[in-house]
Amino acid sequence: MSTPLAALTPRAAWSELALGVDMAFGHDLVIGEGGDAELVGGGDCLAQDLVHRLETPKGSYLIDPEFGSKLHDFLHGPMDAMHLAAVALEVRSTCETDPRVAAAHCQARLTSDSYVELAVSVEVFDERNPLNLVIGWDLSSLTLEVIRGRA
Repeated sequence: MSTPLAALTPRAAWSELALGVDMAFGHDLVIGEGGDAELVGGGDCLAQDLVHRLETPKGSYLIDPEFGSKLHDFLHGPMDAMHLAAVALEVRSTCETDPRVAAAHCQARLTSDSYVELAVSVEVFDERNPLNLVIGWDLSSLTLEVIRGRA
């Protein structure tokens, strides 16, 4: 759960607001003890939004056909060095479509026959430190999971 904005320093509060505040979603809505939806903000919000963007097939939103990624094209296919490079390029270019992202970098590594680790570093406008994520991807479905992150 995010820290209340009143408890943050002015710089941290700006970061929280600049990167956004949203309801917390894993692959489902997260409900807190009081029955309200949990919120995420700042780097956690950006990380959640990037994973959502990567998991969404490009063209599947009628109101924004450019939203999403082409990672679905890599499901159930071969994953050699050429395809891993193409996956890394797709992740990078998809992350860079987010208006908060100045630049993104990605390295894709096959850890088993059906699992890829994506090491993603995102440079954010008006932020000193990049957002670094390690995202796990099960190649049998397009379900991404943030394994480690600095938010």
